[in-house]
Amino acid sequence: MVTNLEINTKLKNYMKSKFRTFLYAILIGCSFIGVKAQVIDESLQLKASVAFNEIEIPEPNRFDPLGLNAKIVWSENKEQCAIILKVELLTDWHIYASVTSASPFIPTEIELELPEKGVISISEWELPESEYYNEDCMVFVGEELHFIKYFKVEKGTVLNGNIKCGLYYQACDPYKCIQPQTKMVSIKINNK
Repeated sequence: MVTNLEINTKLKNYMKSKFRTFLYAILIGCSFIGVKAQVIDESLQLKASVAFNEIEIPEPNRFDPLGLNAKIVWSENKEQCAIILKVELLTDWHIYASVTSASPFIPTEIELELPEKGVISISEWELPESEYYNEDCMVFVGEELHFIKYFKVEKGTVLNGNIKCGLYYQACDPYKCIQPQTKMVSIKINNK
């Protein structure tokens, strides 16, 4: 007689093998159709880390516990750029990195308004480390939080204007939460 545990174990192993096969098929398929991973310029990564330290932020206070500012930095050949968002939270305040569906809190979302053409993402957002808050959520805390994303600029694209970058968030301290809000900054984008 086969027990439920044995059936569950066999089913899990079967699903794992099917999933692996599926992933291999995707990888092989991508190599046949010429999809390549984008490589981020190493000097641009170094510039982004230096730029993060140079960004000045309006100081948070008890009425506005989150300060933020952003900057864009370019690779030497102007083919790639990094958008760096620097955030500072007032002591004892936090924003939500992730929440479960059972949580009443609002997770932080990065807002970014780019030109419609010519700028292509080549990375996911690099996020600050989050901390355990309770079984329903993880939070961002700290004086210097960084959010960085890298982009490629298509050949022949001339960028000259502004982009907007910021956060939609809910900030809380141990006793209260403020209403969710969006805070954006405008930064000049020019690849000439």
